[in-house]
Amino acid sequence: MNFRLNTLRLGTDFDQPIEPLPVPGAAKKGQTSALWMLDGASRAPHRLARLVKPVGLLGVKVAETGQDLRVSVTLLVDETSTHMWNKVHTKRDEEPILTSEFHQHRLVEVSAQGRPRAVTLLALRGGDGKPGVRQQVHFDLPASEVGDSGLLMFSFEEPAGAPEWARAGLLEDGLVGMCVANVKVAPVPSDPVAPWASSGRPRRRKREFSPTRPGFFVVNAGDAQGAVAVTLIPRLNVPRPKPRGRREKVKAPLHAVADWARRSRARGLEGRPVQVEAVSVDGQSLVSTVVQSSGAGDYAFTLPPGTRSAFVRARVLRDKKVPRPVDWAVEVREGPTT
Repeated sequence: MNFRLNTLRLGTDFDQPIEPLPVPGAAKKGQTSALWMLDGASRAPHRLARLVKPVGLLGVKVAETGQDLRVSVTLLVDETSTHMWNKVHTKRDEEPILTSEFHQHRLVEVSAQGRPRAVTLLALRGGDGKPGVRQQVHFDLPASEVGDSGLLMFSFEEPAGAPEWARAGLLEDGLVGMCVANVKVAPVPSDPVAPWASSGRPRRRKREFSPTRPGFFVVNAGDAQGAVAVTLIPRLNVPRPKPRGRREKVKAPLHAVADWARRSRARGLEGRPVQVEAVSVDGQSLVSTVVQSSGAGDYAFTLPPGTRSAFVRARVLRDKKVPRPVDWAVEVREGPTT
């Protein structure tokens, strides 16, 4: 039997010529040809990629070189993340090790062009449902770091310098199953990247809310050149907005009961001093102090100049008892406290 072959060239859809990502532009799905390289991750059909190992590497090629870029990376943890984690760690699918991530959290250090850029915290909760919980990382890349190739190299790994209290409840191999939802690039705007906090939970009313579990949050300095001011407000002192829409009105009675329960638990803690600890991403102690309440009921302290990323824990001091974590609303900005 004879066969006539016009060509011996074999390939897949991903062997087609690369179409770089335009600037501004966004890589949102795994089939985009701008996703030039993957290691420790797989392409996702509806998002960019999902990590299948504790360390992941992504390469995204951009069209325009020779200009500074503002990069945004969105990370996501959802029910699929838990399923993928079990798939790697469970011998039998019908007997998953991790049924819920309620008592667990994940820590991710994002690097670009070989340099660490930010650290983020992801804490999935049962009520998050299919949308999951997401965090976004912003940073600028100068043209000199991008180079003529236009290749942006991102790595994702667990930060090595996290203190012991940040590792309590840390999910082992926590990057397994994490989703890189998208990568966005744009010319650098006039405004620098402002300092920001990551509590592992969604932002609400333009604030980060840090719950008692995991009991700490992460501050990233962004482009701040000086000190970074952090203000903590007890969550009970932040009024809920009026419910809008049918769904919020239905949940309003449940929220009222939850607020009452929090107030009962926090009774006697109002106005007490707060013990603040801050540790840099490389494990160095930055702040270890006791902060007094201001006249407005909030607590303020600063992280020293040169801080890149820091783990922060704030607990209310009690007489002859272990300091107690509470729910905080966190505000971060550049400059000394006022």
